[in-house]
Amino acid sequence: MLINNALTGPLWCSEGDLDKDECRRLIGHCIKNGPGWLKADFDREAVDSYIPSGDEDYQYQAYVAKDDGDVKLVNLTNNWGYAASTYNNLFKGGKDREYNLGIIAHSARQGFWHPKSLLTGNEKALDSQALYVKYMQKEHKLYSAKEISEKAARLNTTKEVNDNLEKQWKKLKELFTGSGDQLFKRYKFVVVTYHKRARQLSQIYMKDHQNLKKAFEGMTMAVQNKVNKPEQKMAYLFLARETVPFHCSEGKLDDKICQRMIGYAIFKNWLYSDRKMVDRYISSASNKYHFVAYLREKDGGKIVKEPLVKDQGKSKSRLDSIVSKFKKYDVGVMGHTAIMGKWLYPISQLKGSRKNFDVYELIAKYAQEEHSLYKDDGTDEKGVKVVTQKAILAKQEKALKKL
Repeated sequence: MLINNALTGPLWCSEGDLDKDECRRLIGHCIKNGPGWLKADFDREAVDSYIPSGDEDYQYQAYVAKDDGDVKLVNLTNNWGYAASTYNNLFKGGKDREYNLGIIAHSARQGFWHPKSLLTGNEKALDSQALYVKYMQKEHKLYSAKEISEKAARLNTTKEVNDNLEKQWKKLKELFTGSGDQLFKRYKFVVVTYHKRARQLSQIYMKDHQNLKKAFEGMTMAVQNKVNKPEQKMAYLFLARETVPFHCSEGKLDDKICQRMIGYAIFKNWLYSDRKMVDRYISSASNKYHFVAYLREKDGGKIVKEPLVKDQGKSKSRLDSIVSKFKKYDVGVMGHTAIMGKWLYPISQLKGSRKNFDVYELIAKYAQEEHSLYKDDGTDEKGVKVVTQKAILAKQEKALKKL
């Protein structure tokens, strides 16, 4: 007998610890019968339902072993015919074959297919399903509860949830360290997010403010209501469109996820590029007014900037020629020396939900490494690089005294 929480996992087995063979068979049987019995993707280590069908990680997987030996994971493909054929080939060789137990599962869909078992009849699939559970217990520490309790079942009381939200809110309210003086103009403040499970970038807040304290109140409230309360696994970035990104939940702004959000904000024109990268004051008649290519050498190598021409079509052809001729670049994007938000033709090695993440990282990394931009975080007027009315008046008074 097995006592099981369908959402979070098994808790107790009449045969002893959950790593007993009979207990593993019961757990495997629950997974086989679907989320109503046991939701296998609660931890994402077993099944990650957020992986989209176009992603390279969306695939069938074989779990195989010989008798009581270690379980091996073999990644197949998402094509069922090829996957089944590859799987069946693992069991060739008669008595000397390398494996005699196995089952097919999927990285993003709950279910089992093609069990290879030493048992027969009604029990035929049980030890192959137990094989899957054995792998998850050993490699990912899943399905290993030792007691029946709220903690073991990973259930939170209302008090625990409210206490945690209160701690998160207190931490957010402590972020602002500025004076709260009126700014000399309105700035647009944005909160960019990265969903760590769904692997999606978006923005949850965009509003004009003429007071940094009020801006922080709006941004932190958005994070509390749209990230913390729904318990979303999200990273977030605060930025002022006209100046700089100034706070990232993941730490320093050169963190990879922070770079991804910064680059995405520049790509979407939610963050204006600094004049060192895009100078809006360059005249269209100037020979400095043209498209440029930002390219990364293969295997995470050096990022280079190549000048193109004024015509977009010819620039695209030249970009394609550079990439195909030299064969040393694997990530790239076309930008412009003078036009904001003119980011075109991204070249990415990633697919599915992660497509272009390496392009966004390239944009931010180039700005940080080549121009020392977007490297410093700060939560006061100086760190956000906004100008107060008081600072303008002081500057004017100083200028008047010199007259």
